[in-house]
Amino acid sequence: MKAKTILMAAVLAAVSGSAYAAVMYELDPITVTATRTEVALSQVPANTSVVTGEAVEKRHYDDFSQVMRDESSVYIANYAEAGYMNSNSFYINGNNDVIWLLDGVKITNTNGNVPLTYMRDMTRIERVEILKGAASAQYGANAAGGVVNIITKPIRDGVHGELRAQTGSYGGRMYHAHVSGREDGFYWRVGYQKDKVGDFTSANGIRVPQRLSADTYNVSLGKQVSDRSEIRADYERYSSDFMYANHTGQPNDRRYGNDKIETVRVKWDYDIDENTKNSLTVMNRDYYTIANNYTTDITTRTIADLVTAERGKHSLAYGFDWAQDTVTSVGGRKLTNTALFFQDGWEFADGWTVTPGVRMDKHSTFGTHFTTNISLARKLSDRTHAYVSYNEYFIAPTANHLYSDYGNLDMKPETGKSWSVGVQHQFNRNMAGDIHAFRRHSKDKIGYDYSTGKYANFDSEKAYGVNANIRAYLGENVFAKLGYTYTHVDETPQRDTNVDGYIPKHAVVLGLSYERETFNVNLDVRGSIDRPGPVNRPDTFKPFFPKSTYWVTDISANYYVDENFSVFGRVNNLFDVFYAEHSNARGNWWGNPGEIWPAPGRNYRLGVSYKF
Repeated sequence: MKAKTILMAAVLAAVSGSAYAAVMYELDPITVTATRTEVALSQVPANTSVVTGEAVEKRHYDDFSQVMRDESSVYIANYAEAGYMNSNSFYINGNNDVIWLLDGVKITNTNGNVPLTYMRDMTRIERVEILKGAASAQYGANAAGGVVNIITKPIRDGVHGELRAQTGSYGGRMYHAHVSGREDGFYWRVGYQKDKVGDFTSANGIRVPQRLSADTYNVSLGKQVSDRSEIRADYERYSSDFMYANHTGQPNDRRYGNDKIETVRVKWDYDIDENTKNSLTVMNRDYYTIANNYTTDITTRTIADLVTAERGKHSLAYGFDWAQDTVTSVGGRKLTNTALFFQDGWEFADGWTVTPGVRMDKHSTFGTHFTTNISLARKLSDRTHAYVSYNEYFIAPTANHLYSDYGNLDMKPETGKSWSVGVQHQFNRNMAGDIHAFRRHSKDKIGYDYSTGKYANFDSEKAYGVNANIRAYLGENVFAKLGYTYTHVDETPQRDTNVDGYIPKHAVVLGLSYERETFNVNLDVRGSIDRPGPVNRPDTFKPFFPKSTYWVTDISANYYVDENFSVFGRVNNLFDVFYAEHSNARGNWWGNPGEIWPAPGRNYRLGVSYKF
């Protein structure tokens, strides 16, 4: 199952001295999320993409939502950069039921809160793997849309660190420091980051009030106990005070709040033998946020164990996980889930691999559910791989769905099936591409019933789409990626086509990187095409959004003065495009025409970094 990683390195011009910025492009990196075992991207039997930590570092994103915006099949809608994280919208393949992992362990709680705006210190990222499609048999409920796995960097020998400072538009400030070390099997890391954000101006001149003052802390301690055993403890804390404004119809309605997310995690990795590895993780995560007098307070405890083993032509992954959410904000209700899972990647014939999997979830409120998945992959040639897969999923109602002021105790789990097919192809040593199609059918769809003011199950929802991607080294130190996504989500009694028209029918992402020994420039373009809002709802005021089609361009650059010191800059929304990701222009939302939450206009960041 393992494949040799294909690396494409650009050859630098002959310049004396050492290279300050390595120029290395991975067209076919190793991934672990889709199968839980190491597989080259070109051979993964699923639609998967990888964002490297190097790409994240060179683009100097403000928060994790900016990282995800540059990926195909992904759609994000935020109210404001400083805004209320519970109101973030994150979709893969038109579905917002997505599981988030940190080093393979789930960090999403029962309310599905995701680390978009509160994950601001990204210096620890080794890579991000995005699995686009249902994966409940591997990762449990709420994986109907997909999985995002954030994998952190290993700590290197010796002592290393970084000091970074940044300033920018609208009172933006960032100060970062971290130091790490490894010696005699013992390793450690300590990091801190301060972020401040102020009012911004939209492209049409609307001044939008917002405030953010955020602190991020992380501490890691680890020990290589033996050649076969390693234990690591991590502490992470994010806290913030924020304010963001209501829509343009009520710009003086200021919404205040604060967040605190605190995580303690202990992980033990043990090699049972040279072909069998075990990883046991225990985690406690406190998630607290209040905005506009609305509180979410959840404590999540998790125990997860994963065994991976190579047995001849079989790549096995099996284990269990236990998770309990105590939701203080709805009366201290507890929701507990215990799961067992098993998956076998079997190369049963030359060039053929079948990967069946099964998972049993026992939920404290909704009983026992079995979900299965199976994929069939075929190596058509040394350059071409194809797959077809089938996945089942179930989504248990959250504590809010059941017990909040809008709750409904008659809720049932949402269930569904997803089919996908894809082809990955290496055109030549400089270019690789892939194309994927999916179809999804959900029953007892969970949603909000405006007629009753309560959560409810709806009959069904069907969706389908296509995603195609190209990655290429163009020569002369230029690397490019291009992605296109078509998404259709059927209308339901709850909402209009394409999730009330929030999901664009067509979407394009384009990335260009130019690198030399001492500098690099990165251009990223994303296009949302045919995103009109809810066109078939009689209470909708048109236009629902300022534009149903828009293109946003960002540019970033780094100059390496020497091997330790660099200067960087970034311009967001380079061409000052006026658009909005959220709107209030509907009658049953007590809205009026033109009431939107506008996105920031053109804005910049400038900074310096010193590494040692």
